[in-house]
Amino acid sequence: MLEIILFACFGLAAIVGAIWVILGKNATWSALGLLINFCSLGALYIMLNAPFVGLIQFIVYAGAIVVMFLFVIMLLMVARGEGQDKKPVQRYAGIALAVLLAAGLVYVAVGAAMPHGALPATPQDNVRVLGLTLFSEYLLPLWMAGVLFLIGMIAVVMLAKRKREA
Repeated sequence: MLEIILFACFGLAAIVGAIWVILGKNATWSALGLLINFCSLGALYIMLNAPFVGLIQFIVYAGAIVVMFLFVIMLLMVARGEGQDKKPVQRYAGIALAVLLAAGLVYVAVGAAMPHGALPATPQDNVRVLGLTLFSEYLLPLWMAGVLFLIGMIAVVMLAKRKREA
């Protein structure tokens, strides 16, 4: 029963985050909605017994991609003066929410049951199979994707640098 409730909550959070991205008036707040969406999807993947995909969702998308979006947003908004806090209430609300989140994490960590002994072995290690397949059969597409991302990052830096000089 708890799994169904958690699944519904994470699904609802993913939908709300996606709507927030679309309807957000400010690009920074839209990026926050994107972060909520990515974290909710990562939790859903973990609940669906896909821990590798869930952790990749947290690390790559919620971590790196959203940070890159926020960096570009903040870099471009500084010139227009939109990146400043307008209301001090937002800062205090953010601090209160951070403290509440930290308290919730401590509560969950203290109440979590730690496994005793070794975990049972799975019949097939999915991460190992995925890694072997990725670096043997799909090595060239993996390298091509890496080069494409590198070209995109260089282009973003060059465009931002050119805009700043103008």
